[in-house]
Amino acid sequence: MGFTAINDAQKIRISFSDKAIFTIEDDMTVFGVTSMTAFINTVITNFHDEAASSIFTYLEKYRSKLTGCLKDSKSGFHEIELNKVIDILVAQKETELKCHIEKFKKNKAHSKLYYINDENADFLFGDECMEAVPYGDRSGLYIKCLIEEYASLPFIKREQIFRKDIYDQINIACENNYILDVIVSINDTKQTFCVYPYKIVADPMSTQDYLVCYSRKKEYSEKNKVIASFSMSRINISRLSRSRTFHLNQKEIKDIEDKLAKYSPAYLLGEGEEIHVKLTENGTQTFLKKLHSRPVKNEEKSTEYEYVFDCSELQAYNYFFSFGADAEILSPPSLRQKFADSYAAASKLYQAK
Repeated sequence: MGFTAINDAQKIRISFSDKAIFTIEDDMTVFGVTSMTAFINTVITNFHDEAASSIFTYLEKYRSKLTGCLKDSKSGFHEIELNKVIDILVAQKETELKCHIEKFKKNKAHSKLYYINDENADFLFGDECMEAVPYGDRSGLYIKCLIEEYASLPFIKREQIFRKDIYDQINIACENNYILDVIVSINDTKQTFCVYPYKIVADPMSTQDYLVCYSRKKEYSEKNKVIASFSMSRINISRLSRSRTFHLNQKEIKDIEDKLAKYSPAYLLGEGEEIHVKLTENGTQTFLKKLHSRPVKNEEKSTEYEYVFDCSELQAYNYFFSFGADAEILSPPSLRQKFADSYAAASKLYQAK
């Protein structure tokens, strides 16, 4: 039995914490969503079946998993004893879940009426929804806990939830070797690429997912395809056709795996270069502490303060630019000049007028 029927306007008052609001607003910017109502409805649709806040659903799945594991383990328990053990474990998990979501209930900094779309209204107020009991028939409280739980997750998990439809389509394409047409924004210009998907890979720090693939511009032929990657936060699929399939040969697979072993999935496009960077003592300490997108140092060629890397200029630029005077690019000349030009342009902003 679902929650008590919604009003004709299909609006529910929901109170969110400051943290949830800040996270939602940040994610809306990243995912290119302008309506908070649309954002919230997407999270409800994609997350309600997996969230710990969906206490009844979560416990039913937990019980089913326990039953399967314990029976497969051939523990020697009699069925009655086995069911008692399962009941105890489920009761413990229920207490744990209720304690977990209690913190989501308290903070009510932002209260507002939100429109619930037809799909989510059918779920919340339909006979199959069993979450009304643990939430005292308060649908707004349930949605609050669901969104607060979403906001408490690391970005990579939120990305997987919000962009679930994209993930599902790409996983289907990877499993069945379907060719994709994808749209990405490059320098504020939308471009279409023909993509031969390989797999979705997280960066080394598990902060973001990337689609690793072979790719070519739509107007080029297949022989022009190159190893590439696309951020899962920004990729959009314009076409998935089951009639267009492809096959990667063993060499192509080896080439892509070799690159993955050497480079972050964020920087697969193009060939790596030998990049020399001179670090101050402070720069060395920053290098040791700043792990995100850090290129791999060539230990044999590096010295105490001059580090040598095999990576793309883009990765070196993105990583070392924030070092300021603590990192000097020695080579290649093109990258050194790019740093010089960028710092000079920034310096002009602070010169006396």
